[in-house]
Amino acid sequence: MISAAKQKKRAKANHARKIDTQLPSAINVEDHVKARQFEIKALFKAMDSAKSASSTRAFQSLPRHLRRRAASHNPMRVPLRLREKALAELSAPGDVSKLRRKRRKLLRTRMKKQQSSASRTATLRKRQTNKSWLETHIWHAKRMKMANLWGYRVARHPTEKSFRPSIRAARQGCIVHDASYTSLIQLSANQDDILRVLTAVLDRAGESPSSRRYIFGTREMHSYIYQLNAYPSAIIAPISLIWHPADGVRDKRSVWLRCHPSASAKVLETLQIAARGGAGDAEMCGDAEGATSPYTSAVTILNLTGHVNTFDLYGPHSSQVLAGAFKLAKENGRAERIAWQKLAKAATPAHLPTGFVAGFTVDDPRLSFPPRNTKPQKDKPIGVPLTLSTTLASSGIYDAEERRRVFKPRYKKSQLDSRRSVTAPGKPLAMTADDDTLPILIVQKTIEGGLKDSICGYSLIVPAGWGMQVWPSLTHTDARIGGVDQVDQFAAQVGAAHFPESACPTSTANWNEWRRRASEEEERVMKRPKGKRPHYHSPLPLVPFLEKPFDEMVVDAAEDVEVAMDGQLPTQPAERDPEEAKNSFKTDTNTSQWFMTDELVRLVQDELKKTKEAQEALNTTLSCLQVNKHVSVKDALVQVTLVPVKRGYVDTCGYVYNQGETVGRIATSTFAMNEGKAVAVANMRAETYFDFYSNKPHLERNVLVRGNDDDTLREYRIYCLK
Repeated sequence: MISAAKQKKRAKANHARKIDTQLPSAINVEDHVKARQFEIKALFKAMDSAKSASSTRAFQSLPRHLRRRAASHNPMRVPLRLREKALAELSAPGDVSKLRRKRRKLLRTRMKKQQSSASRTATLRKRQTNKSWLETHIWHAKRMKMANLWGYRVARHPTEKSFRPSIRAARQGCIVHDASYTSLIQLSANQDDILRVLTAVLDRAGESPSSRRYIFGTREMHSYIYQLNAYPSAIIAPISLIWHPADGVRDKRSVWLRCHPSASAKVLETLQIAARGGAGDAEMCGDAEGATSPYTSAVTILNLTGHVNTFDLYGPHSSQVLAGAFKLAKENGRAERIAWQKLAKAATPAHLPTGFVAGFTVDDPRLSFPPRNTKPQKDKPIGVPLTLSTTLASSGIYDAEERRRVFKPRYKKSQLDSRRSVTAPGKPLAMTADDDTLPILIVQKTIEGGLKDSICGYSLIVPAGWGMQVWPSLTHTDARIGGVDQVDQFAAQVGAAHFPESACPTSTANWNEWRRRASEEEERVMKRPKGKRPHYHSPLPLVPFLEKPFDEMVVDAAEDVEVAMDGQLPTQPAERDPEEAKNSFKTDTNTSQWFMTDELVRLVQDELKKTKEAQEALNTTLSCLQVNKHVSVKDALVQVTLVPVKRGYVDTCGYVYNQGETVGRIATSTFAMNEGKAVAVANMRAETYFDFYSNKPHLERNVLVRGNDDDTLREYRIYCLK
């Protein structure tokens, strides 16, 4: 029971605390929000910060493509502004003893390294005993899966998921790949002597290296190289050829041949034999630049592998990446400046002529770091007459003295950082007379296949010694990074074969590649328990061709294999003893079997319009090419693009059936994102292919395909060359 006095005292206190107010009849919401705009924004920002801090770690604030695996447990791998937060996340509240012990351990390790006599360069060189590192190796090793391939330690693919993002970048953005492992061979002599050597070993069904389209050095030529006087059999590898620009000078010309490193030794040997047989005697000698120069007579052959760096860019935004990474030097002429401006504004490299070659001189890209991409002008292609000129195609990178001059950058990165520290933040360094300028070469490239689709880009060639000086400017753009798996993936997306995995199936390089893959697959399978191993129909499932090209693929020409269009399984090939299969697998190809290139196939198809006999059409075509060699169409292979009629997917090494017999094997297969269905490239009997082309309309050129470890038959349609 509360007394009356206490009740009066409580009422008096409540009345004293009451504030008389009068609410307005209406509120102007817009004015009310504007008056409190700062407080509202601060509230939302605080809410977002609290939510992010409680659900994400410090290293997760970085973009996914810039993260490294070590950042999750090493606070020194995150940016300085986030390092304090990373330290707080790693250490328990009030307990930093573990972190201190780790710091002391790192300090002792660092002191031991400083006391050791061996330098960092000498230590790293010991790890390159059986392979070579690219200049960007350490950068890639932190972010990519590495592998020993073709004598190099190359990046296979990014550590993150990259199948769809890489294709999306090649279609809508840009993806960069370090292809500095590409072999480079230079031929120097009189123009007629060079043409004599090239004609003896290149594909005669394709375009000639003496064509006005390529002889002036304004375009890159693509062809195939064969053993001397062995055409159309004994194919070695595909090559690309660039003439050094010259205005009507025939006495002293040079040409660059670029090829895959898996076949570089065979290509170099073939060129040496052709030069010795077609251009007189030759003797071994050295070269002042350090390259091997086997011949000093009519034709001089130099192996310039490792004297330049090559970076491949794929995607419609490749032009903007180049324009953002480099800044033209003052010594460029008016033609180069106009071409550079048009190149920077190009909507896609497809607007340039195929194989277009241009040379520029650029400033040190580190001076203008970080790069700023330009904006493309959509639907405005570049004018062709301006781009095709010997003046624009000329570059100092062709000159050995120029490459030697810029081999070592004049300033280190630390020296440039010291200059940058005294300038305004975000402002690029001003070019001085002592700063480096370097020559570059830009080559337009296009990947085309059996589908109505292509992927375009550039090959950027820079002097050796500038790999890590140029690479950050290319990667700190919107471009993604790809490895050798991505390059193979792009070719498969458009229905094209890629060397050495699937192109040139009768070449030694292709055989070695499949043997390596078979060994890796066998090792992977044998690690699993017997009850968990998949059942394969042949001991070496990933080898499409054994001792005889159709030993496992065709079984026997006289043996019929029952195949029904309703999806029933055909008779299985007879299983062979594993030791017998391994012994029959050789690194050298069968001399009776040969591969028909697309150019030769098109010529034979033209002759088939006059005669229905494939062998007669082939003989007529070879006689027109002045090839005095009789080869059988029954021993020939062609590569075709296969697309499923309905749904389904068949992996690599699947069997291709037609009317009761095996007529081919799947060389590569993938899911084409642009088509929304599977696409495969198959090695097929030329005789069966020409029968399809001559006697069946397009909609009836169907075959059955069965997976290597799958019993399901799927109907695929063949896309013949046009």
